[in-house]
Amino acid sequence: MRAKERKPALTPPPVVWVVGASTGIGREIARAFAAIGALVCVSGRREPLLTKLVAGIGRQGGRAVAVPCDIAHPSMVAAAWRTVRRISGPVDVLVNTAGVIVFKTFSSTTLDEFDEIIATNL
Repeated sequence: MRAKERKPALTPPPVVWVVGASTGIGREIARAFAAIGALVCVSGRREPLLTKLVAGIGRQGGRAVAVPCDIAHPSMVAAAWRTVRRISGPVDVLVNTAGVIVFKTFSSTTLDEFDEIIATNL
């Protein structure tokens, strides 16, 4: 017989900002934090995917808000930070899973592609 699953109570609920939450690991981290009661602010470049994630978290009884942001642009990060703080107050946990990759050899990667990789991944 399987034990009944319970949502742990977190008091007060933490505020978690997940950057790179549109897909993959970031999306799953956002879902996991929401499942334990955190208020999750999700950021990424693809707003439709963030909207879908927020809706899915809401259907599961969690709380999430989308704050679109491309972390390769410092001014967008600053604006997103202000928005997250305005919506949620202090952030308890920051998770950065944003990253890009180019599937080419190094010698065939353009300077613009290399710049995007460095700006996003570092």
